[in-house]
Amino acid sequence: MVDIKSKTQKVIEGGHEKGKIRELAVDEKRNLVYVSDHGHSSVWVIDGATNSLKAPLEYPDSYLLGLNVDADRGQIYTTDSNTMEGNILVFDSEKNQLVNKFKTWSYCPLNIAIDYKNNRLFVSQSNDNNVTVIDGNTGEIINKIYLGYDTSPIGLVYDEKLNVVYTANRSKKEVAVIDAKEYKVIERIPTLGLPNTISLDKKTGAIYVTNKTSRTPDEKLTNTNAVVKITKI
Repeated sequence: MVDIKSKTQKVIEGGHEKGKIRELAVDEKRNLVYVSDHGHSSVWVIDGATNSLKAPLEYPDSYLLGLNVDADRGQIYTTDSNTMEGNILVFDSEKNQLVNKFKTWSYCPLNIAIDYKNNRLFVSQSNDNNVTVIDGNTGEIINKIYLGYDTSPIGLVYDEKLNVVYTANRSKKEVAVIDAKEYKVIERIPTLGLPNTISLDKKTGAIYVTNKTSRTPDEKLTNTNAVVKITKI
């Protein structure tokens, strides 16, 4: 944890030797921070006021990767990549209990983006090269948007103003822009690196993409270990 004003840092230990944390999400309404831990089959719960650990959300024999929060509906979503069902686990924010499981039927679901207005979940499927769209009310699959062979989508974010989804397609070294009404790709933007995560500036509409380094010495990339800012599609 880093205090922005004072620049002071505090390490919050998870307390498990086999812990492997991956993603973080914040519930500003409840001042809680959630962290997915695929090494210990749990989601950490951190009190934002005291920066201390609370009781975790646990689901035995799971492999929890992606994570997101719908504070208004009081739900925490995390992807379980340990079964062929490709489950999204749904926890209640008040009860800290599992209340539902949504099947994506794609092995190894990764990140989750949320359309809060229409209660849709967009889930990146790196192995199946698609984005699965889930009805947050029923858990039913609305659509599967195929991104192309060997695209390997990782991070993704939903832009409510434009009604589009941006996906970081690592293997294709690009960001795909998906029309969230027609459920089809409308643009592909080269990143000249291996895109991993995406963040959206809701005020300006700009997106920020992290690019990882080359996987092999022979792979020649221009933008590695860098953040790419994309301001217009």
